[in-house]
Amino acid sequence: DIVELHDAERLEERFLEYPSLAVEQAGIAIRSMAKLAYEDMEDALQLFYEYSDEGFERVCELEDIIDTYEDKLSSYLVQLTKKSLNEAENKKTNLYLHSITDFERIGDHAKNLAESAKEIKQIIENVISLSNVTVDISNRVFERKMIAAHQEEYDRILAAEQSNGADPDAAKRESIVKLYDL
Repeated sequence: DIVELHDAERLEERFLEYPSLAVEQAGIAIRSMAKLAYEDMEDALQLFYEYSDEGFERVCELEDIIDTYEDKLSSYLVQLTKKSLNEAENKKTNLYLHSITDFERIGDHAKNLAESAKEIKQIIENVISLSNVTVDISNRVFERKMIAAHQEEYDRILAAEQSNGADPDAAKRESIVKLYDL
């Protein structure tokens, strides 16, 4: 199940008038964003082991949610920096501003990895399909060579039969004719 943006909704403008509360709410939202980035990366890496279209879609959806967190948090924190902050609040706010960019990049990388996993899956499917075609062609070539070899044998027996009037290999010829519907 895709996570909702409930922690990003904590970033209410009315809290900006109370910087310590606003910083606390931003911290909660950033921890949720970090968790989503971690899940997104885990899900993307899992696609290399067990690819599914559903897994791919989940990675893309999580990345979109992470982007939304980044937009909301960036805007909120920039507004917060314009308020009167004490030294600890200022440090946290600056740390948060840098952190959200990193988490957003992790989401981007997860999506890129998911796209790579999808491409690898498609390449493998194409190789398997090509391999099956190659096996089919090889089987057909083998069958045709066998038919040609038996046809040569049949022609040799027929020629011998016609030259001396005898039919020494009639049973063999009949089995070849029946085997290949000649």
